[in-house]
Amino acid sequence: MKLPGAGAGLQREAQAALSEGGARPAQPLVEVKDLVRHYRAPGTMSKRQVIRAVDGVSFDVIEGETLGVVGESGCGKSTLGRLLVKLDSPTSGNVRFEGLDLSTVHRGALQGLRRDLQMIFQDPMGSLDPLWRAERIIAEPLRASGMRDRHELRARVEELLSTVGLDPELGSRLPSEMSGGQRQRVGIARAIATGPRLIVADEPVSALDVSVQAQVVNLLAELQSRLKLSYVFIAHGLEVVRHLSDRVAVMYLGKVVELAPAEELFAAPAHHYTAMLLAAVPSADPGRRSGVAVQGEVGSAMTPPSGCRFNPRCPARQTRCSTEEPVLARIGESRLVACHYPLKAEFRSATVASGTASDLPTFSDAPPKAVPAIRPPAPSNRRNTPNAR
Repeated sequence: MKLPGAGAGLQREAQAALSEGGARPAQPLVEVKDLVRHYRAPGTMSKRQVIRAVDGVSFDVIEGETLGVVGESGCGKSTLGRLLVKLDSPTSGNVRFEGLDLSTVHRGALQGLRRDLQMIFQDPMGSLDPLWRAERIIAEPLRASGMRDRHELRARVEELLSTVGLDPELGSRLPSEMSGGQRQRVGIARAIATGPRLIVADEPVSALDVSVQAQVVNLLAELQSRLKLSYVFIAHGLEVVRHLSDRVAVMYLGKVVELAPAEELFAAPAHHYTAMLLAAVPSADPGRRSGVAVQGEVGSAMTPPSGCRFNPRCPARQTRCSTEEPVLARIGESRLVACHYPLKAEFRSATVASGTASDLPTFSDAPPKAVPAIRPPAPSNRRNTPNAR
């Protein structure tokens, strides 16, 4: 829990008081509780046949934090992002922004709330109107927020273009006349135009050339520092998530299976799925074995496996795993994991360091005790990666 103006010691005391049942020092910016989004399966009229895109997700985001969300394609990351900014409505559960339940907000109030909730989309070309010039695209949310003076709009658009590292003269270009990196910067300028509090970035660099990705990642980190933004950063690239995120949520088939501070998760994963995702990351060290990457394909969101949804692919599955669904429970002070037999702490770092498969099926002595969702720690300072040239 972050307290304005509090030092690290006070932050730790506040977190300790909270874990012991004390009064909450502050309210999270975003609270997600039991969020569910089911879609009717295509080609059927039965209400029972549904796609469980998001299936019972709970977490908090505090102000100034970056929460990374990772997982394979089809795990529900993008659907979760759309639910957070009210571009889609949940089947059940709720998203609260500063205590306000977004599902109860009427259309008029929602338009005003959108100034605080913005999204950066994966495909910059698909998210920009191909018939609008960049200056009009960036000015549109400003007009929707009540800015009408033409000279004021032009000055603000030029300022935003400069802020994201573009020449203001590019404002006269169509999206088709810009590179992928320039288009994504226009999308970022549009997202920050209204001064938002929360930005959901849905794989914002995955469609870009490798030479441009580091520049955009560093831009997002700089904007967060300058504008005091909070991010939910959705991505496939684990190294990008590690660089930007304070905490990381790992999703599998619509559920969060692990939630932990970024450095702790990358150093010592507790869930077998997380460990196998990390084992799949290529290493520049030729002496390091890559270990066993995740085997097989993500299961069907229409007919998820019984028990633990990862059990058909888990190298450490037991009988219990296919009959009883694990709950997201606390492991240590700041980690949540949904696994009957999470990796022991002493073996987690060895699994990452050696990359050996033999370390993976190591169980803790007893299943974790279920507890209510814990509050996240204060955001940590992060370093920029070297600028791509």
